[in-house]
Amino acid sequence: MVTGHILGAALTIVFPAVLAHHGETDLLSKLEGLYTFGQPRVGDKRFGEFMKEVLVNHGSRYLRFVYCNDLVPRVPFDSSDLLFKHFGDCHYYNSFYKGQVLAEEPNKNYFSILAFIPMFANAFWELLRSFIIYYQNGPEYSETFTCRGLESDRTSDCWITGSWSARLCESY
Repeated sequence: MVTGHILGAALTIVFPAVLAHHGETDLLSKLEGLYTFGQPRVGDKRFGEFMKEVLVNHGSRYLRFVYCNDLVPRVPFDSSDLLFKHFGDCHYYNSFYKGQVLAEEPNKNYFSILAFIPMFANAFWELLRSFIIYYQNGPEYSETFTCRGLESDRTSDCWITGSWSARLCESY
């Protein structure tokens, strides 16, 4: 199994493509699945068709996860000039963590006048939730003041410092 987040997710998709290009069928047959989180678009429609065929022929499972208004899965932009396309289903989770399987993530090009108000409302909701989630779900969900201020632009700072660092729950 290969997993990746953001750039690692892009590499997760490129890896089996390189293996297939070089005829590494032994490795491809051992590859049980590809799980990507926040994956940017990495190829055109033809690349997507090639990858679908490679994954089906070798019995590999591909799951692409997208969270709400995450910008990264929406770049490079889906336009007739750039030709970048996602392939496979999108496992989309909204800001209430309700998942659904879609052909493409909602608001696929991110910057849109029609999406501005819902995105702003969603950002406000996530900021509000950052203050109450601790009381609803316990100390494992606490957020630092810095992370609350950077809610709409999660930087690596938030994932490394304070209560966002990787750790097990005390009750584990």
